Amino acid sequence: MPPKLPEVDEGVFDEVDSALFEAQRIKGQLLKKEAQSIANRSVYFGNKIKDSIEKYKEAADFFMTGNDNQQAIDCFEQALILMEKKPKEFRSREKGEVYLEISECLREIGVRTVKEMERLEEITQNACILLAEDGKFYKSAGIEKDLAKFLEEEGPSVDNVGELEENYFYAKAIEHYKNAGEMFQTENSKTSMMECFLKCAEIYGLIADYSNAMKYFEKVASVLASEKLTAFNAREPLLRSFLCKILENLAKAENDDLTGALCQGYEDLRDCYDRYCEICIHLDGSLEGNMILKLIESVKKKNPKEMASALKKFDKMKTLDSWNTTLLLKIKEAISVLDLT
Repeated sequence: MPPKLPEVDEGVFDEVDSALFEAQRIKGQLLKKEAQSIANRSVYFGNKIKDSIEKYKEAADFFMTGNDNQQAIDCFEQALILMEKKPKEFRSREKGEVYLEISECLREIGVRTVKEMERLEEITQNACILLAEDGKFYKSAGIEKDLAKFLEEEGPSVDNVGELEENYFYAKAIEHYKNAGEMFQTENSKTSMMECFLKCAEIYGLIADYSNAMKYFEKVASVLASEKLTAFNAREPLLRSFLCKILENLAKAENDDLTGALCQGYEDLRDCYDRYCEICIHLDGSLEGNMILKLIESVKKKNPKEMASALKKFDKMKTLDSWNTTLLLKIKEAISVLDLT
């Protein structure tokens, strides 16, 4: 039987980590002072701007390793100030990468307020613009897509968000997903482009901007349907688009003369389905196509129970995700309201 090893106090590891971080920060401070010294010299044999910038960047790396991201940001900002003194000596990409480093430090520190979120957006946007200016469209698009995701997921939970317009950060996220999608399109990166446009459509659908949601779902479906290998996949965005179409029509039915609006809305839904079958020849007779037809009948009959039964059958064959479930619940509630009239 092997001898029992002595227990090690976990606090020892914390002390070691703390000492290592402190050593990195001290090295960062020394490099920062060296950078300042080079920049302030009246006589210097070499390119003092470039050499000072390199020292600031080195210092920033040590500060980041030492878990002092605010000091790292200060160093990167000093590097940008020096770059502006001799703008022709630095490519847009070099400036963009410094802005990108600052944005990553800001995330590490934590974004807790609207002001901090807006600063992060501005810094990251600067990085995207500068990288794109240097022809780095794919990298710029990836950064913008990542920014959009961050705004979508983290924006609504920051402090003071209630003081802003409703769906403020969702609108911001859509804007950046669009920009990213368009840049991916110029790079002929269809998969990434469609991911961005799908996110636009999904967010539009969740904030009840159904017309724009349909526009982007249809755009993605058309791209998928145009290729033999992806044509079958066009059915899903068309189903999602149709859910938005139903909700748009139901909203009109609530505001207009009910009987006339429903009658007209039913014909409109049938026309929409026929148009979608033209976009994707695999829709008619498919699981998604049959689901759409069941939904049309449920709306026509104002029968939420029939709709629920159809959804159960569909869910057994293909699990509904949270986005579909959210919109289907809205449809069911709207039909239930109409059923009471």
